[in-house]
Amino acid sequence: MARATLVHAARERLGRPDCPFAGAVLSDHIWLSLPKDRRRLWSPVLELQLREEAAGRLRISGQFGPAPGAWTLFLALYAFTVLCAGLALLWGSSVWLLGGRPTILWALPGAGLLLLLLHGIAQRGQRATRHQMVELRHCVQTLLDELEPSA
Repeated sequence: MARATLVHAARERLGRPDCPFAGAVLSDHIWLSLPKDRRRLWSPVLELQLREEAAGRLRISGQFGPAPGAWTLFLALYAFTVLCAGLALLWGSSVWLLGGRPTILWALPGAGLLLLLLHGIAQRGQRATRHQMVELRHCVQTLLDELEPSA
């Protein structure tokens, strides 16, 4: 099918008041997510990239990912934890070299545990939203099935 056909159909479908999904459509990308009333911090977003290939064929590549807010939150928490661990290592090694007791180095195992905890929370969130990914994929598959020319 032509890219313009898919883009038009996706815009029309997302513009309907009864559409169970939210999203945005550009000429070469489509983003799908759950509506605000069903969306949680860990809810996924499906990004579809549309590329035209030879002979007028359309290649659709999809990728599930976290919502931008969740991604930013977890990235900030990871970065803050690593920054604190680095500062603790710098401070502790300085105190140690000056002959003091580097008790701040006990923050390093704590930072490691916090990183493991953040990773576990992210993994649990992914498992908890698997059904939402299935819903988003089903929405795309239904749209493509409707637009596919019958053979």
